[in-house]
Amino acid sequence: MHGCFGGRRRARLRHRCAAVRFSRQSLINLYGLGSKVETFRESYARWGALIIIGKGLTPIPYKLVTITSGFAGYNIWLFILCSMIGRGMRFFIGAILFNRYGDVIRAELERRLGIWVSLGAALLLFGFVVAYRLL
Repeated sequence: MHGCFGGRRRARLRHRCAAVRFSRQSLINLYGLGSKVETFRESYARWGALIIIGKGLTPIPYKLVTITSGFAGYNIWLFILCSMIGRGMRFFIGAILFNRYGDVIRAELERRLGIWVSLGAALLLFGFVVAYRLL
C-alpha cells in the first residue's frame, strides 16, 4: 500500500516540476515555438483526460504523461483522478486475464513479447509523427 501512495506522490512532484520548469519559456522562445506550445496546451486541455487514461493502459513509462501534463498545465486533481482510473483499469484487466487464463496467457505473453513491444513502439512513433504534423 505504501508503494502505491509513493508512486502518486512522485507523479505529483514530476507534474509540478514540469509545470515550473517549462513556465520559463526560454527554450520555447529560442526555437520560436510559442504559438505551437499554446496550441498544444489547448489541445491537451481538451483531450487530456483521454490521453491520461489511455496512457495508463499502456506499459510505456508513466513519467512521460506526468511530465507532459505538467508542461501543459493540466489540472493536478483531474490528472490524479484520470491516473487512478487508467492505471487501475490496466492492473484490473491484467488481474482478470491472469486469474481466468493463468499459465496459458503468461506463456503467450512471454512467447510474443517482442511482437507486443514492437507494436507499442510503432504506435508511439506513429503518435509522434501525427503530433509533429498537427503542430
